[in-house]
Amino acid sequence: MPKNTNSQKIGSAGHSIAETQIKLSEVWIARNLTEDFGIDIELEFSPTDDEVEGKFIKAQIKSHKKIEIHSGILTESFSKSFLRYVYECRIPIILIIVETSTSNSWYVWIQKWLIDSGNSTNIYDESQNKSMSVQINTENDFKRALKRDLISIASWENKTQLYIAVKDLASLSLRMYDDKLSELLFGYLEELKSANPNDPDYIDLLLNRVIELGTGIWATNEGNKVSQMLFSFLRENGNKINADHISKLVIRGKDCSRTGINALGLLYDNYPEHTASLKLISRFKNFDDPRLFYYCSIRERFLGTKSPSWLNEKNDLNLGKIKTDFSEINTSIFDKWANRGDSVIFDYVYFDGEKK
Repeated sequence: MPKNTNSQKIGSAGHSIAETQIKLSEVWIARNLTEDFGIDIELEFSPTDDEVEGKFIKAQIKSHKKIEIHSGILTESFSKSFLRYVYECRIPIILIIVETSTSNSWYVWIQKWLIDSGNSTNIYDESQNKSMSVQINTENDFKRALKRDLISIASWENKTQLYIAVKDLASLSLRMYDDKLSELLFGYLEELKSANPNDPDYIDLLLNRVIELGTGIWATNEGNKVSQMLFSFLRENGNKINADHISKLVIRGKDCSRTGINALGLLYDNYPEHTASLKLISRFKNFDDPRLFYYCSIRERFLGTKSPSWLNEKNDLNLGKIKTDFSEINTSIFDKWANRGDSVIFDYVYFDGEKK
């Protein structure tokens, strides 16, 4: 027989408390959701006697019988895959925390928290942790926010929505190959954030921009521009890069960024000892895509040998069960490298036993 566990009872109670608080505000319509990824309820702004204007917020509800609060802060852990979903979503998504023993509730606008805390790039790195703790200030009272702050969020009347909207439109301009518009919009995004190479935070800002471009980093003028900015910075300041920067650079969830791999190749070429000191082999040993571990291992096997020389077929490029096979290349691996950079090796490795 199915059992209604204590955890399920608390979750159900918390959901009911949050839903009741929404309805009692008299300015929101609450809709329960069952099929959205990690989303429990949808709020639509609906002022009394006014026409509904299609202003939405979606929310995940977390419930606890008793919540531990330290210095006015409480925390909740989320999978990074869910946080990526939230960050890339156009609709505002909030977290509602409910303490069922008191019916107290708090909230945090997750997209804003990711941007303001500087964690918008960390959610793409699962090499060390697949989850992240989100902090909620107890000043963010959910019932009070229903009458003010959440209305502003749903109405897109704040700087965070401005940043999200410009970023989204800039990405669209890349997909539409509108170089003039993308240059204008990404230039404005630079104004919203510091873009001074001497700024200690410059590399993080640059990595943010690379991640925001996504696949637009390839074959677009803006993508080429940002790639060159990144490569130029790494050639001149590679000794300032740490292991966390590398993770942000190369990891996209469970996959790898080809641009990131090529950037890492520049570090191995120009700062081999420093790059080896970051212990990337052990850092990426258990990463989902074993080709990243393989790449770092081979580059450090031939540390000091620059690209593309390390790809010489006379070198031992096999690592355990991971083998290389260039036999299907009509010309040479160096010709392929000229177009794809170091990431070309990802196309010619396989696990022993996979090939017939």
